[in-house]
Amino acid sequence: MKTIYLDGEIGPGELSAKWLRSQLAAAGGADVELRLHSTGGSVIEAFSMIDELKAYKGRVRALVSSMALSAASLVMCAADEISMTQTSYVMAHGPHIETGGGTNAERQMLSSVEEKMVQLYVESTRQPRATIARLMRNEKFLDANEALKYGFCDRVVNGVTSIAANANSALARSEERRVGKEGRFRGAPDD
Repeated sequence: MKTIYLDGEIGPGELSAKWLRSQLAAAGGADVELRLHSTGGSVIEAFSMIDELKAYKGRVRALVSSMALSAASLVMCAADEISMTQTSYVMAHGPHIETGGGTNAERQMLSSVEEKMVQLYVESTRQPRATIARLMRNEKFLDANEALKYGFCDRVVNGVTSIAANANSALARSEERRVGKEGRFRGAPDD
């Protein structure tokens, strides 16, 4: 299994959709492990990365090591199976724009982007829209156990080597909790 390290800020440049596309092409359709350690970055670039992951023929297993914040948490949601180490965090928040979002066009764009973000989180976690909107509004950092409770991950592991060792048991569980590559759903309880 090829391991792809998303370690740093998502954006045009080193960690872009183009970069991810080349990593997935090198994997040749085999299953991949996407290791996330990122504070986030460009949500638009993350949307493109999500499209690449959803279109990938092989199975994508995500492992959050330390953090998947902001745009990185969106990319994480595109995986078929998500594990988090005991010391990792996930955080979701609404989109921001460098120019402040003051014009009508910027406000409309931010609203549209936020709606897409909420929908991605709702589809991934199966949480109600109100719960996701509250988590985003509060910019709540969820530790691994809280993330599991809210459906942001399928399981919590002891360390980064645990994902491969426990892949078969997690595969059976994640298959029960997802519906197709296009609309992956988790069975986490509502809060």
